[in-house]
Formats: sequence, C-alpha cells, structure tokens
Amino acid sequence: MRPWRMAVALVAWLGSGLAACSLLESFDGYTGGGGAADVAIDVTTDVAGDAPPGPGDGGDGGGAGDGSPMDGVVDAPPSPVVGHLAVFGGMAPPTPDASALGQPDASTTPTAVLIAPIHADGTLGAWSPSTPLPANDAVWAAAGVVGNAHLYLIGGGNPTETQSYDHVIAAAIDDAGGVGPWAPTTPLPLSRGAAPAAFSAGYLYVVGGDNISQGQGPLGDTLSAAIAADGAAGTWNASQSLPTPLFVPAIASDQGWLYVTGGAGPASSYAYGTSAVISADTSGGVISTWSSQPSFKSGRYAHASIAHAVAGGHYLYVLGGTTAVATADASIGVFLGDVQFAPIHGDNTIGAWQYTQSLPSKTFGLCVAAFGDYLYIIGGDDETHTLADVSSAHIRGDGSLDPFTAAPPLPEPRVLPSCVAY
Repeated sequence: MRPWRMAVALVAWLGSGLAACSLLESFDGYTGGGGAADVAIDVTTDVAGDAPPGPGDGGDGGGAGDGSPMDGVVDAPPSPVVGHLAVFGGMAPPTPDASALGQPDASTTPTAVLIAPIHADGTLGAWSPSTPLPANDAVWAAAGVVGNAHLYLIGGGNPTETQSYDHVIAAAIDDAGGVGPWAPTTPLPLSRGAAPAAFSAGYLYVVGGDNISQGQGPLGDTLSAAIAADGAAGTWNASQSLPTPLFVPAIASDQGWLYVTGGAGPASSYAYGTSAVISADTSGGVISTWSSQPSFKSGRYAHASIAHAVAGGHYLYVLGGTTAVATADASIGVFLGDVQFAPIHGDNTIGAWQYTQSLPSKTFGLCVAAFGDYLYIIGGDDETHTLADVSSAHIRGDGSLDPFTAAPPLPEPRVLPSCVAY
C-alpha cells in the first residue's frame, strides 16, 4: 500500500468528517479532581512552531575504525543477551501489481511473530520466527502489550478497513524469549481498532479507538481487565471515559500511571490530531479521573509513545506520527519526524517537553520499545514506502537521545505493528 493510500486507509476509519480534507499528498499512556468535563483537549497543531532537529541530521553515529586487520588482536566475544524484542501484527504492503492497480485489499496482515535478542551493549541480534499468530487473529491497527510474562494482541481490523474485531489473544513467553501457542482470552465488549493498550499493576487497559464495523468512532471509553497468574484476562470493566473521544492516540504506563498522548478527535479535528497529554492513576484497576498534563508541540496521531526509566529519572517520549497543515484549498497531510520527551516527576506529573534527536525519516505508524538504556523504533510508513527498518538510540541520563543507528531490519515491511521488549 503506497504511503498516501495508507494514510487514506486510516482516514477511512474516521468516517465522513474529513470530506473537506485531502490527505493525498506527502504525509510526512494528574493532579486535581475534575471529571471528564474539566479537561479540555487542544486540537490545534503547531507545525510551524519551534523547529526540532531535522530527520537524519544528528551526528555521524560514531565509527568502528578503519577495519584494517591487526596481527595478534583477538575479536571481542559477543555481548551477552540480556533481553528480547518482539514484533507482531501490523500490515504489510501489497504486491507491486496490486498497488499499481490501487487495490488496498491486496495488503496483507502477517502472522509471523519475530523475536530478536537484545545484547548488553544495546545491539540487536538476528530476527527469528516464534509461534505465529492464528490466521484469523492476524490484524492491523491492533494493540500489542507485554505483562505477567505474556504477550497480548487486542482488537484491530481487516486490511480493507471494513471490520473491527473484539479478539484478545495471549501467548506465554518461554525461557528462551520466544512465545508459546496463542490462545483466546476474554474478548472486548465492543469491537475496535486503532485503540492503544497498556499493562499496569496487573491490569490491561484499552482506550478509545474506532468501531468501523458499526460506524462508531472515534470512541471515548476506557476498559480494564485483571490478568490472572496464567495470563488469562478477566471481565472487561468500564472506567472513566476519556475527556474527548480519540482515534489512534498513543499510551504509555509508568509506576502505576497511564499517559495518553495525541490522537485524532471528533469531526473537523480528525486530520490534525491533538497535542494534549492526559494521565490517570490505575490503583485498584479502575480509572476514576483523567488529568491534564503539559502538551507537546504539534498535534498528531498514528505516532508512538513510551515511558521509560534510566539512571537520571523517568521520561515520557512522543515520536513521529502524522498531522495536517491547512492551505487555501484544503488540508495537506504531513508526516512527522521529531522526537520529544518530558520528565515524569515523583508525583507522576510531567515537566516541560523538549526536542531531542529526530527519527531517521519522517514516519507514521511506527512502534517503539525500550530496554535498559536504549530505545528501539520499528517499521511504519515514510514519505515513499512502508518500512522494514529498525533503529536504536542510546538514552542519556537526562532523557535525551544519541543519534539513531541502524539495526537488523525486519524480513518484511510493516506499518502499525506492535513491538515490546522484555
């Protein structure tokens, strides 16, 4: 699927509210007590605001010498394996012939679950297949989560953007870092895709999304389910709704709190996305209040977000995505390549947002994972094609990133995949 068509596919989930918005050109997880009515989400964009470093600008990535052989020098042993990175779900592009004919249904939803070892120095080893997804659970715009030593794939839709699913499946992580057989667990009470999910303190959470099967969306509800010791999900219960319904926001969890970033809101704000950040305490598995946090620069959706702790503290990240810029005739979609981060304070509020090293290219529909002192980005769509690219960046003590460097690519490109590190 060509990049503009992929963006149009996302817009198709949004309904007819974008009739005046053309996205056919270069697209480039609180304080205070109110309920939903107390939190106003800004759906404006700030694309022309403070300029982040340009994609691909930052540094030379070091170097490994001139490669000349040296007598008597013994190669260093490989860095030990300390973790694993898993990629599953998403959508792969169609064949060139189908793409040229404009057939979005020719895109595929891969069943392959891919695992790469994470070495102590942050590098990745080769990708290898693990137990694949069941064919009827291979979907795109689903949410992938790791928790209680299990992987979960939640919701999603079919490649033709005509049906959403309520499926929730789980697979145990084995001692070698692979996954065992996938098995269904308690389904969602309402089918949905483009709804992010997170694991926090023994519960799974799902927020927002879109039920394209029934023409509902964006959605504003929040669901939670307790996870048993064997990985099975309990009954899904409704928690406090989002202040504004959101499609393709991103979610992150940290120390028992959820942070929801960005997303596309109702009606005319679909194409622009919001720059709002909201947070909620997950104590007891029920969200009672969403609270506003400082907004990042430039509204967006189909971006990636993650919270992660390093020696210097806990940080929240927002990466890439898509938004729109208004023109005299319409709104032109743009892909984003910036990376922003903010500190998470001891009271679980966040501080001011800062730009750090940009992505290698402007990308939407990417996924992000973190392990140790490294951040990993995988797949997505840039301005020309769907990506199989994988890159990593060292996280400094102050939360900023060193330049991204290339890691072993996926065997096939994927947009809106799920990825987790454990």
